[in-house]
Amino acid sequence: MKTSCEIIKDILPLYCDGICSEETQKLVEEHIAACPSCAVLLEKLRVDCHSVNTQSQLKETDMFRKASEKWKKSIWRAFCKGAAAIAAIAVLATTGHYGLCEVNIIHAAPDLVDSISYEIEGDPNNIAVVLNTNDGYFNGTIVSETDKDGNIYLSIARPIIKEKNRAGDNLQIIYTVNIENKSAVYYGTPEDSKLLWDTNSDLPEITYKEISKLHENTSIHE
Repeated sequence: MKTSCEIIKDILPLYCDGICSEETQKLVEEHIAACPSCAVLLEKLRVDCHSVNTQSQLKETDMFRKASEKWKKSIWRAFCKGAAAIAAIAVLATTGHYGLCEVNIIHAAPDLVDSISYEIEGDPNNIAVVLNTNDGYFNGTIVSETDKDGNIYLSIARPIIKEKNRAGDNLQIIYTVNIENKSAVYYGTPEDSKLLWDTNSDLPEITYKEISKLHENTSIHE
């Protein structure tokens, strides 16, 4: 019995997709061989099916491409964030170490410093002050401030983390102070200080040569 074109037209999409049975496939092929109209329709279905498949593949390819780009961007952002975090930690560590161990912001209290003041022979406008710490720490630098009344305040500034000398040596600083038109020289701060010189002081004399010899025997020169 000859199969009608209407039945074949209903079957053609299944045949085109390759999901019909072998008997149905044979039936369609026999009909197509004898029916130019259904053969043209099958060819059109194949073209449309190929176009749909191609578009589907393009969509899938585009989807994977976008997913890949998104993943790469995500990885790059994560890398940048990680690198920035590591750099920030390194900067903080370096800054923290520098701030704690190198920046002199803590002033040694007067009871931690022994002092001797000298009048410099032949130079009435200057005195020499020798400051020696007595706590075994040897890092620090001299700080000088003058108030509006002409009082000079000297102090030894140290970092928060002080350096202990294994040999037990203390810090010695020799400092020359200009006392012209000054009222007094103190070690410490206005709130906690001891007098090193004032206009009524009678100090022992020292020469610049003797000051130089003192400098030769100290690790820090001011």
